[in-house]
Amino acid sequence: MNSNQENQIENVYYIMPVWKLALYCVLTLNLYQFYWFYKSWKFVKYHKPSKIINPVIMSLLSGGPILIVILPFILFQKIYSIIKIQSKIKNIIMAIVLTLVFAVTDSFKYEKNIYMWIAFFTFIPLLIIQHDINIFHQKGVYKEK
Repeated sequence: MNSNQENQIENVYYIMPVWKLALYCVLTLNLYQFYWFYKSWKFVKYHKPSKIINPVIMSLLSGGPILIVILPFILFQKIYSIIKIQSKIKNIIMAIVLTLVFAVTDSFKYEKNIYMWIAFFTFIPLLIIQHDINIFHQKGVYKEK
């Protein structure tokens, strides 16, 4: 595999150490999450082509009040259906749990007391998913185009 192919694979899979993702989220006060969502939607669109999926729009809408539950769940479920690290039922349960953790921690941003700092940790479910994407890539399972 030449370096051009490796760069193409890296662009599609968005390989990133989880510590770096956590650091970027902390340093940008979670604004980096929008970029992570963009790259993740791009990953999904690469593996499951669809005219409905527009990574830019989907990532921007992921922070909306009602869509904070719907779009992350769809994204997380699609990612787990692509990487297939578990059975289909476990993938759906994992997507539900990670979405709930993401939405609940995000909901604390509306608090005016010390609990508002809990919202700072919305990136934790993203670390788990990124770790699983990295494992998927390390296995060398990718689609040639």
